[in-house]
Amino acid sequence: MKKTINKKVYDTEKSKLLVKYSNGLASNDINYVFENLFMTEEGKFFLHTGKGAIAKGNKTNALETIIPLTTSDAYQWLRNHKKSADISNLIDFGIEPISKKDLNRTKKAKAVGYVSVKKKFANGREHKMVLEGFKRLCEINNWELVKIYEDKTSSPLGPRKEMGKLFREVKFNKNTDIEYTIHYTFGKYLVTKMGNNSESIII
Repeated sequence: MKKTINKKVYDTEKSKLLVKYSNGLASNDINYVFENLFMTEEGKFFLHTGKGAIAKGNKTNALETIIPLTTSDAYQWLRNHKKSADISNLIDFGIEPISKKDLNRTKKAKAVGYVSVKKKFANGREHKMVLEGFKRLCEINNWELVKIYEDKTSSPLGPRKEMGKLFREVKFNKNTDIEYTIHYTFGKYLVTKMGNNSESIII
């Protein structure tokens, strides 16, 4: 497909096809949707998109169009379609490099949990539900649960070795890649975002 937009020519035949996306339906299905990310010889991005059935021989009955994209738009499109690997691969095409910060946005944020439990309840059903709650909370927020620091104590005043490890390895570690800490206390999950302007919410 070829289209001129704002005096610039976008031609799928003369551009590099970077990434293909579809909604998974057969191409001859009337509900078929496709979006293909291209890059022109000048390094400009655009989407070739269409909806509707595509006949044999690539002659289309679909409603198709071309949408110009900025570099930022292209990366966002890849993120929205969970094409993390393709973001890294774009660098190989000689386009404007992206920062590590942009690359990290395509990855799941990392989180750790902390809970203290009496030893006699450590294998109980309720505690297992608490541990499962950490996993569920991370799944809902699309976070990677790296570790749960778990202190099993004999008394309320007993030592908290795992809490100490949490502070050394995460809280006081300037090089940590952990973005969220989750503390289970008084029947609630306290989620804290790491950083200078840390914020906490109770769930």
